[in-house]
Amino acid sequence: MAPNDANRVSRRRLLHGAAVAASGGALSAPATVDRPELSVMTRNLYVGVDLFRLFEADDRAGLRAVAGELLADLREHPFSARLDAIAGEIAAAGPDVVCLQEAALVRTRNPSEFDAVDDPGASEVLADLLSGLLAALLARGAAYEPRATLVTNDVEVPADGEDGPIDLRLTDRVAVLVRADLPTDASVATRFDAGVPVPIEDVDLTVRRGYAGADIAVGGRTARAVTTHLEPLSAPIRRAQAEELLGALPDDRPVAVGGDLNSVPGEDTYDLLRSDLGDAGAAAGGGSAGPTCCQEANLRNEASSLSRRVDAVLHRGAGRSTAVERVGEAPGDRVTADVDGETVRVWPSDHAGVVASLSLPAVPAATASPTARTPSPTAADGTTPTGTPEESTPPASPEPQPGMGLLAALLAGGAAVGARLWGRRED
Repeated sequence: MAPNDANRVSRRRLLHGAAVAASGGALSAPATVDRPELSVMTRNLYVGVDLFRLFEADDRAGLRAVAGELLADLREHPFSARLDAIAGEIAAAGPDVVCLQEAALVRTRNPSEFDAVDDPGASEVLADLLSGLLAALLARGAAYEPRATLVTNDVEVPADGEDGPIDLRLTDRVAVLVRADLPTDASVATRFDAGVPVPIEDVDLTVRRGYAGADIAVGGRTARAVTTHLEPLSAPIRRAQAEELLGALPDDRPVAVGGDLNSVPGEDTYDLLRSDLGDAGAAAGGGSAGPTCCQEANLRNEASSLSRRVDAVLHRGAGRSTAVERVGEAPGDRVTADVDGETVRVWPSDHAGVVASLSLPAVPAATASPTARTPSPTAADGTTPTGTPEESTPPASPEPQPGMGLLAALLAGGAAVGARLWGRRED
């Protein structure tokens, strides 16, 4: 929700106050220990266009035409209005950590020099959702820093422009933002071994996912905050990624995972994660456990289209979740934007966000806070794990879903439609 800054009150404080009142309001009892809290938001930013339209292409010319239409849509897309609304959500809730998915970077190159989908070279920035969100936060007086960042996919396609062919490059990222006043220590950023293999002529391309995280010192405790975005196209690969994630989480400190899981309660991957992690939304129940995905691709639907709860804050080593809420889910959260001379109202994202306050293990009053250093933002372009499970065969006809899950669909669909869409440029 984009709040009114003049009378904005921290949702986190309101929710925590309600939790205290519900527990009996025992504020006067003497405190023998300090029980710190870690507040976490998970937010899928959404690239803003329906990449599944690329499946309309039957040949290279058709691909360029559809990509050109998407490029035109991207140029008119109200990124600033959406990012300002999401910055408003963050500033109002005041989380310690923001776990981002689909923090896309969109770039172009004119004239086109397209060579191969896995050899991107476009460098002119059309939209940088991560930088744009950080700037919008700073403008609201909310200082956050990216303490861990991972590039999961970086691909390029040719597109028809007004003056000839243009290269369109889409870079998918996940990131962990931390309040600037909180120190962090060790950070991690790793791609999963399990990925969707996409054989395209002589290019062995794999659509990647991964996780990024940082250790945060808060209230005398150090906790690991992790963001992840699991594969939407293949259930076996999604489960394998969840297994990798669980195996990578530390067991010597509290852990919070904010993610787009692409799996709902009762499905295999979600249930696997829940075998080891608590779910703040499920524990809170009510509207906190409401659906988070997905609005229409152009974000202009008046009534909410959210129908599945795929976004969650999971945790381990935390006593309980003291407050949970969704953000960006109500019709009143839509924002006004000017698109090609037309005034429209759009949702902040195709996903709703989730904010949870987690009660960390108690710390004796004499225990000092750990000394921590704040590392530079971590990128993981250089370390790419290899290998995929034997059962990881991408489906021929993936179910359309909005979002940068579509970046994976774009590539996997390339194999389904035919290698002619993605082969190297003809001389």
